[in-house]
Amino acid sequence: MSLLGEISKSSEALRYHAKTAEIAGQNLAHVNDETYARQRVLAREGVMYGSHGGLLTSGLESAGLDHLRNDFLDRRVVDEVGQTSALEAEKEVFDLLQAALGETLTSPQINAGLDDSHESILSAGSLARALNDFFNAFQELSASPDEATIRQELFNKIQTLGKRFNDAGNSLEEIESDLSETVTRGIEDVNRILAQLHEVNKQVRRFELQDKGKAVTYRDRRQALLEDLSKLIEIRAEEDVEVNSGESSGFINVFVKTKDGTEVGLLNSDGPQKLSNEWGQNFTIASNGENGSSASVHAKIDANGNLGFLEVKQSGTFFDDADGPILVTLLPPNPSTNGISGVNNAALNQPVEQQINDLVAGQPVDDGTGTSELLNENEPANLDGGLNPRREEGEVFYFQGSLWQALEDTIAGTNPIDSNLFMEIKNIPNGQVNETKKSNSDLETFKAGDQIYYEGKLYQATADVSPVSDETGSTSTSLRYLEDDIFMFGDSYFQATTNIPRFTELNQDDLQNADPGDIVPLGDVGNIVALGNSLPNVNDESINDVGSIQITDVFAKGDVFKNEVIPETANRAAKYDFYVAIDNIDATDISNIASSDKFLKISAVAEN
Repeated sequence: MSLLGEISKSSEALRYHAKTAEIAGQNLAHVNDETYARQRVLAREGVMYGSHGGLLTSGLESAGLDHLRNDFLDRRVVDEVGQTSALEAEKEVFDLLQAALGETLTSPQINAGLDDSHESILSAGSLARALNDFFNAFQELSASPDEATIRQELFNKIQTLGKRFNDAGNSLEEIESDLSETVTRGIEDVNRILAQLHEVNKQVRRFELQDKGKAVTYRDRRQALLEDLSKLIEIRAEEDVEVNSGESSGFINVFVKTKDGTEVGLLNSDGPQKLSNEWGQNFTIASNGENGSSASVHAKIDANGNLGFLEVKQSGTFFDDADGPILVTLLPPNPSTNGISGVNNAALNQPVEQQINDLVAGQPVDDGTGTSELLNENEPANLDGGLNPRREEGEVFYFQGSLWQALEDTIAGTNPIDSNLFMEIKNIPNGQVNETKKSNSDLETFKAGDQIYYEGKLYQATADVSPVSDETGSTSTSLRYLEDDIFMFGDSYFQATTNIPRFTELNQDDLQNADPGDIVPLGDVGNIVALGNSLPNVNDESINDVGSIQITDVFAKGDVFKNEVIPETANRAAKYDFYVAIDNIDATDISNIASSDKFLKISAVAEN
């Protein structure tokens, strides 16, 4: 048995030395490979154990591979490669701009200026040279204004300057188009490298969990990918640490900084975040001409409402603002195009600070799930829409697929759907709107959500709004009343159930003798309903509450009821609709008050 043991130990030792020789040859073969780090074979110490012949040791074993990499130097290489690539990209853009403007110096003189007409250092054909010649021609004309030759020379200089401006403009547009294509390809390359880094991360972790040394080949590959990524975008990489053990998990996390210095997570143990440059919006403006075509517009708006880019892709025809202004609405970023996609559920279970890093890429946006730059750090994000970050008055944002606006400053955690502190924007105008002309002879009733354009601003009613005018002593209506409009006659209020034309005859006896709930006909044009001597008040406790009515309660025509439509919470008061009975009723009718034909919904209350 001891002979077989010695043979086994010798075999292990030979395998170790054979691996050492193999790695030495591999190091020599890759001596000029910049992505390769010198490797060495690790030896595992022999273990002593007891035997019939005394204490013996196990054979020499290989403990895997290690390489001579320094984390500090690797990070410095990534940083320097990124800075070098950034400077080279800037130089390339400046070279393109210089070529487009023709700004090439033709003489080493440094004191020349625009007034040096003969010995200019500006190259012929450049925009600056054309400007120089243009002003010089004007100077010569000022000395001899009657000289025909000088006037003709000035005319030629003007034509040349115009051509140089047009050429420069066309060149700049081509440069912009080329750079946009470069950015698009760069984003595709970034997403591809991030996906490759995640695959290498998984291979490193899978290999090193077997306790066979370091995955040197995969680590070399990962360093090469990081250097390639740093050429496209400025990044910071760090080792991922296990939460429970505090040791490295084998993964690396990659971060990038936004223009305001905020770090954004691009890669973690759950996978990469997919970048996109399509964080704008496309919309059309319909032509109001009979044979016109619509305009197509592309815009980029950040979360603060700042316009980043506006492009008219297709200009429309036959637009006419004689009948009303043409509005164009630019919205905040849509949740589906906020610069990042592929968010995984694991990232959403992280602390709020980490969510902001992981969920937002490129710029701060409101993604409609309660995650934004204004998120209260003590409030967890809720994807079901139960929580909402704090909002400032006037702020427009997406929430559960709809567009909302804060009516006043709010605290985090307020649900816009159940709160009167927010207004859902019902319609996004892009096209011609009719401007509302308000005067004493033109009063209208507005339902909640109705929009009007008045004196250069767009308004939306947050509740039912109705005017109340006084017709006391009149024999006919002095105004045109729409359905649900309210007016006074004597001490009583009346609400129109149909549209009432102006100069409709009023029977004073019928109006003065009408009791609350009575329907008063106005000839063949329509009817009005008497509401009583006062409009309902939200703070009046004597008004019947539909939710508190008992089956044995008795009511009559003319009684007023309030029906709760939004319950009271800690953040806002309850909202009620008010109804007046226009017929004798019982408790069964009241339970269906919103749909019963025995009630009329009162369109105005004392509060508004």
